Amino acid sequence: MFKLIVPLVLSLLAGAQVQAQTLAADGNPILVDLQQTHPNGVILQVSSVQAGLSETVVSVQVINGFKREIRLLSRRNDSFIASEDGTRLFLSPPEDNERFELPAMTKLEGELVFLGRLPETDNVTFVLNDDAGSSSENSHTPRFEITIALPEGTFSEGSKKN
Repeated sequence: MFKLIVPLVLSLLAGAQVQAQTLAADGNPILVDLQQTHPNGVILQVSSVQAGLSETVVSVQVINGFKREIRLLSRRNDSFIASEDGTRLFLSPPEDNERFELPAMTKLEGELVFLGRLPETDNVTFVLNDDAGSSSENSHTPRFEITIALPEGTFSEGSKKN
């Protein structure tokens, strides 16, 4: 019995090692410099994307230039990162701010955590308030969609596709 278990465990460990090797940028932050301004005056800036085995972290700065409080997570599963194959990693909201609300004329800088492992892809689309959001200049639920191109060599062995 022991002889059968050891190869199985080693095989599972080898598989985990291969999986870790295909993390985007080996798990290091991918620096980006992207900004989108909503018609209501809210500015979303994205500075990095970092992929892990069970989560993907996006560093952002949100400046609420709107006259009232905004909500960036109006509905469950309405904010996510999508890969080209349609895989969606959903935002895990902060426990103390589940609707991801930001008072008028304030700034928030931090990291947004999306649950799941980023698959190999050339681009990801970062979306806040997909269905509940609006592009209206009077909206307190602004919709954002930013495509993030992943640089050549993002995934293991110098190419995005293994």
